[in-house]
Amino acid sequence: MQSGFACFFRGPDYMRFDWPANAASVGYPKPIGPNWHTSGDFTHDLDGEITGLRAFGAKAYLFRTVTTMVNRDGRRTSSGGFVVNAPVYCRYDFNREVVDNTVTDPADVVGQWNGLFPLLDAGPAIELALDRIGGAETAAAATPLDPATLTAFAHHFMTLSPDTTVVNTVRDRLRQIRERLTELPDRFRWTADLGFAATTTPGTLTEIGNEFSALIGRSVAEFMRLQKLINTADDAFRKAVKVDWQSEARDLYVKRLKEAKELTGALSEALRTVSTTLATYSEAVTTAKSHYKSRKVTEKKLSEVMSREATAITPTARPTAPYLTSRVPSRTRGSS
Repeated sequence: MQSGFACFFRGPDYMRFDWPANAASVGYPKPIGPNWHTSGDFTHDLDGEITGLRAFGAKAYLFRTVTTMVNRDGRRTSSGGFVVNAPVYCRYDFNREVVDNTVTDPADVVGQWNGLFPLLDAGPAIELALDRIGGAETAAAATPLDPATLTAFAHHFMTLSPDTTVVNTVRDRLRQIRERLTELPDRFRWTADLGFAATTTPGTLTEIGNEFSALIGRSVAEFMRLQKLINTADDAFRKAVKVDWQSEARDLYVKRLKEAKELTGALSEALRTVSTTLATYSEAVTTAKSHYKSRKVTEKKLSEVMSREATAITPTARPTAPYLTSRVPSRTRGSS
């Protein structure tokens, strides 16, 4: 959060923690609705908050899971769909102290936060899977097998009386699944200049980079579409100016018409600038990726040359490159 605070949400209330003071702020908990200026679904049971970056540093995104109905494309619908638990969010502006945007269609939420929700869902899914695998391992290790376990063997392995070999094979497979699950990361973070969309350190961390949800190409296309749409208003302005009518409000009308035309002209130019900048950025990202790939290839080739030609001269150098030790002339060994 902003200004050195962190907020913890529970039910209709939230608690604020003061990082510099290393203590909870006085006067909390407080109700979410009146203090965050939210309404409806966003006055209680919030799942969490993400503070924006850079140009969106004064924004907070409040997320909540709601029960809703969606169609086969994941779009919210009022009938004939599937009832699901899905994420929604609203955007809070710290400076103006208002909610300036709300997104309640699950398809739009997931699309705008590309990859985030599958990543967040992975945690509870892993915990649930480990719990069930652990229960299955315990049941398969029991002697004798209880009736429910025998029914499971009959259903999944087509045997009402599994022998020791079958039971041990199932237990071994369950162990392998558990080990694979425990290797999955239990946390993630955004890392600047990562060079990849995402990378994972087994059992530890998943890192996501700028490419993960930048959607550069789509953004360029959308800004260009908006610019063209605004430009279509030029004909309407020209026709409006040519209309000759008499009224007490005519001067005010002409003035407002001129202001509107100037505003749309400025907006069109701004959108053109943004789309051009994003296109340039997209090209820069592509070039950077190419340079990064070339650097990795060069490093590999250099490593191959060093392994063939280089000689570790000092005692300090030899332990760091043991594969080179055999190449050091006997007269240099043991010398500094």
